[in-house]
Amino acid sequence: MQRIEMARTRHTLAGLATAVLCATITLFAAPTPAVAADYDINLSRFADFDRPSNNPCAPQVCGEADPNNALFNDLVRDFGQVMAPALAAPSKTLGQAGFAVQLIPGMSIIPAEERHWQLAVQQNSFPRNSDGSLPQDPTNADPGPGPVLFTPQVMIRKGLPFSFEIAGTFSHIAKSSMFTVGGQLKWALFEGFEKWPNIAVRGTVNTLVGSRDLQMVTAGGDVSISKSFAIGSTFAMTTYAGYQNLNVFGWSRLLTTRPQDPRPPQEINGETYNPLFAFESRHRMIHRGFGGIRFDFWAFDLLGEAVIGEGIYQVNLSAGLNF
Repeated sequence: MQRIEMARTRHTLAGLATAVLCATITLFAAPTPAVAADYDINLSRFADFDRPSNNPCAPQVCGEADPNNALFNDLVRDFGQVMAPALAAPSKTLGQAGFAVQLIPGMSIIPAEERHWQLAVQQNSFPRNSDGSLPQDPTNADPGPGPVLFTPQVMIRKGLPFSFEIAGTFSHIAKSSMFTVGGQLKWALFEGFEKWPNIAVRGTVNTLVGSRDLQMVTAGGDVSISKSFAIGSTFAMTTYAGYQNLNVFGWSRLLTTRPQDPRPPQEINGETYNPLFAFESRHRMIHRGFGGIRFDFWAFDLLGEAVIGEGIYQVNLSAGLNF
């Protein structure tokens, strides 16, 4: 009878987790109006529109886009860390029959005062100078981003034979129309020994969707070590730490510095009109350290995690169900 009751309870919890998961994904994926949200990325501000001083094209406008590659490089470095999936698990795997669902309200602390952040997420009313150039002090134009970006996430993990584990992740960047989807594969090299810590390696891949300007993919590899401690007969505490090598690949769609002018690139009176530009693929390698603590009570767990990257700091909390 006890086994039957435990099986019923596990099925009830599985149904509850599935319902919560479906409701969360439905909320994240609900259609939004076709307008730019506060934190959507706008890369058209990453280029000036250089116009000839003698204006031979009057009454037309001539000039060419002059993209700022340094700004784009900085954004790729920072935003790649923001969109990377939470690690949010110690080294030990779930076991061959294990299954877990985690809800992770994460947050990233960003250098919001930096010019690449100010330009990237300024509101749509962000003005240019009369000659088409960008103002040097964009903070006087519109309020920029706050110092914290919120990224609620869902992670589903499944144990496999031979100490392997796979996971799928889904996250939303708050106040934007951008989402990320990804997957993970973990292998515990050393686990299951009572007196010794667990050691695991993991690979992750993640892609950005929903951005009209930016394309981005992250691929990471990490190694972690963790140790569990029993607290009484029903609680367990696990501490873990590790290092991640994160590779960020970012590029842009075709952009324009003059969205108000629909003319295609052309020659006018011997001068060029070409407001179009695009950023080619950039690769940034980022070193990150992470650590956390998890408390387990039967099928429930609570976790807190800190990630230290290159100029970006993250805090992830997690509530999960394990079956």
